[in-house]
Amino acid sequence: MNYMTFRNVCNPPTFARKNKYVKMIHIWKNVKSDNRLYIKCFVLVFIVVLNPLPFPKLYAQETADTLSSKETNRVDKALSSMTLRVQFGTELNADYKLKPRDGNVYEKGTIRDAAKVRMALNIPVLRAKFATLSVSPYYANYHLKFSREEMLPESPVMDMNGTHHTWGISMNGNFQTKLFGKQVLGNANMVMEGSEYGIEWFSGMIIAVMQVKQTRLTSIGIGVLGLIHTSSSIPVFPVFTFRQKFSDKWALDLMMPRVHLKYTFNEKNRLSVGMSIDGDHFYVHPEKESLSKVYRYSKSVMTPEFVYERTVGKQFRLTVRSGISVSMASRIYNPDNYKEYISVSQPTGGFINIGFAYSMSKK
Repeated sequence: MNYMTFRNVCNPPTFARKNKYVKMIHIWKNVKSDNRLYIKCFVLVFIVVLNPLPFPKLYAQETADTLSSKETNRVDKALSSMTLRVQFGTELNADYKLKPRDGNVYEKGTIRDAAKVRMALNIPVLRAKFATLSVSPYYANYHLKFSREEMLPESPVMDMNGTHHTWGISMNGNFQTKLFGKQVLGNANMVMEGSEYGIEWFSGMIIAVMQVKQTRLTSIGIGVLGLIHTSSSIPVFPVFTFRQKFSDKWALDLMMPRVHLKYTFNEKNRLSVGMSIDGDHFYVHPEKESLSKVYRYSKSVMTPEFVYERTVGKQFRLTVRSGISVSMASRIYNPDNYKEYISVSQPTGGFINIGFAYSMSKK
């Protein structure tokens, strides 16, 4: 899914009066403590279960909404054209522990020299009044080293050191319509993914959001997201979007579980603080009779972060993200049997990502 384009359309600005916020707070205070716990647990499960899924990394620059009204039209047009995105990232060394789903820790050590490169090219194929179709090939390169310090003799040895290559192609469709007089926006995609060993994975996703409120300064949307995925135990999730523009410089942008408070310096510079979700994955072929033919390493993290964006000219955009990386779900598993896995626990650490987006449209 092209998250940037979808979020831009879903979140036009609006305004809500203070008494409405007071009512919302009053309602929350009247909710029973047990029910509050259920709501918080549901949000946590939603974040942890949804985000380890292998959505293609087609949106290295997630903040495609604009720096001004004038900038919005130009950037939206650029993003609907052929656009190349490149992202470089690195993380601090971090300790790790390996343990099976039901068992004790059998290996400890340090993950060193973690680095990644992601590249994606968005190619528009069809444009109509209410729908668009595009193809997005992408490539990711992950490098890391597991330095083992403690290991039980009976532990399964799997070499994941070195550089891992992941490639894929995504067919994406965006549409808009009206239902009960409200605007409905949607996206659907199908993804084929592989590694240096060949084709590894097929997945799909469809999402639809209805704009229940849309004014000049505030936008609220609700919807549903469905998954076609071999490792997804829950195929359907709720979706909530909210955007509040406080002034020409300040805005709050939320699409669960991502949220950012944004300050616009001018048409070309913006700084944001908030939280996002990121993830990495690659495939390992151990070539051992005692192990399966292929395993998938998947890591999902929550990233409290600062984001700086700068546009250069009409076709180039720079994004720098830095903050802390909080591990939510990291595991090694057989794609054909995702219920049996080895969990990878890691402490909180720092990260920095630098991304570039280049639009090949000169208009």
